[in-house]
Amino acid sequence: MDFDRTSLEWSQHDFENFGYGFDGKSTVVLKTRTAGQETQFEKKTLSNSADDWDAWLRDVASLISRKQTSGICVVMCDRVDPIFSGIQAPSRYLPMKEKESFAQLVQTFRLHPRITRTMLREICSFSVQYHSRDENTKEDMITYTARSSSALPDDVALSSTYFPEMDLSVAVMYGCNKRQKWQVARQLEACDLAYNHPILLPGLLFELDRYRLVQSVEELLDKSVLNTSSDREPSLEKDIANMTVFLELSYESREVEKEIQATKRQMVKMMNATREANQSTMSFRPPKPSDSNTVTVISPTEGGSAHRSGNMTDEARWIKAEQQIKTRLEDISYEFDNKLNDLQMIWKTVAQGENQMNLRLSQANMALSRDMKRDSSQMRSIALLTMVFLPVSTVAPPEYGNLVADIQTFSRSYWIPQSIFSTTFFNWDSPEGQPVISGHFWIFVAVAAGLTCIVVGAWAFATRLSNADGSGKGKRTKKKGSASDEENSVGVLDGDKRE
Repeated sequence: MDFDRTSLEWSQHDFENFGYGFDGKSTVVLKTRTAGQETQFEKKTLSNSADDWDAWLRDVASLISRKQTSGICVVMCDRVDPIFSGIQAPSRYLPMKEKESFAQLVQTFRLHPRITRTMLREICSFSVQYHSRDENTKEDMITYTARSSSALPDDVALSSTYFPEMDLSVAVMYGCNKRQKWQVARQLEACDLAYNHPILLPGLLFELDRYRLVQSVEELLDKSVLNTSSDREPSLEKDIANMTVFLELSYESREVEKEIQATKRQMVKMMNATREANQSTMSFRPPKPSDSNTVTVISPTEGGSAHRSGNMTDEARWIKAEQQIKTRLEDISYEFDNKLNDLQMIWKTVAQGENQMNLRLSQANMALSRDMKRDSSQMRSIALLTMVFLPVSTVAPPEYGNLVADIQTFSRSYWIPQSIFSTTFFNWDSPEGQPVISGHFWIFVAVAAGLTCIVVGAWAFATRLSNADGSGKGKRTKKKGSASDEENSVGVLDGDKRE
């Protein structure tokens, strides 16, 4: 199995996973507290030159080696300029000229090499390892690695180490922008070192990720509102044109929802690690005299001045810090739940727009069906009229003159049906006293009416027969389906009885 690495030794391959030689600056925030309870805050900017890093690392190494100062030290590395247009550079690209500067930083802060795996996976992650004092590890420590997902812009990674004996937390944050560096520096300046905790620095990374995810949800909400309220006129063409925008919103909302869910799962791991850190820290801490294992807690009064509220043991302040961290993580989790509801609203809005478009499509199809039905009825009327008049025009004899007298001429002529007014049944130029209508007109009426009835009846019979065949097939299909269902149900009952 692919277990996490427990050794703190870095290989050459681990260092090669980072990029060097990029332009940029790093911001260092150092907040310390001396044995006399004096707190100092220092903020410094380092260039990418090896000389600046060497000078600063010597000072920090001297501070850590004395083991008399507790507090927090964070190195925030800038995100380097994009290598490809429109794509952010990976957070593992460092604003350092030389690889040796980063190697010296790793050695001074005792960073865990697991950070290489955490950064290369590019997903939201949080992990912790506890290191007891042995021949390889000269002192007790707790190492953390964490990162936010690279699926969204401005992802950040962190590797930190906590030294219980000194109550000192050190960390390196990779890929920070200006706003993120300002936010971390502001929170560290405002924090109370009396409640220093190993999870404090990894918690800052989740604070940055909270801001990033919340902003992503707010931007999606703005897009959704603008696209929904921009045009309220019902138009099928406009709905089809806007469907691409709605699909993009749907995809982005699903992506942000997935990242929020992943972050919440890592926050649960952090809550569990907070409780474990208290137990491990108490076991790591060596016994001290009663006058040295207490911390004076200074809290502000209503007038703005500070007063001493009393001494607090290490165990009590760690429990207090644990409560504060868990409360803050729960607040972030509740806020994430609200943002998930907002994302569901975006998805429902997209689905509602799609349903409206489908409704208009169905209405258009219904109108088309009505027009087709009207055209079909008109065609049936035309066909019926044709069937009525066709026999009449067929049996109407033509006017061809004296058939007996001119048989040869008739044999060479064609039988061309004429209209009823051109037949010999009507003699419009009859002499006075003779009838205009022939006495044999009833033969034409009888034959035409009979043929008309036969044609119309045959058409009606054929139409009903085809309809009957269609309905019969449907009934037989339904009967077969019901019969098979009955057989299945009987088989199930028989099986139950046998059991």
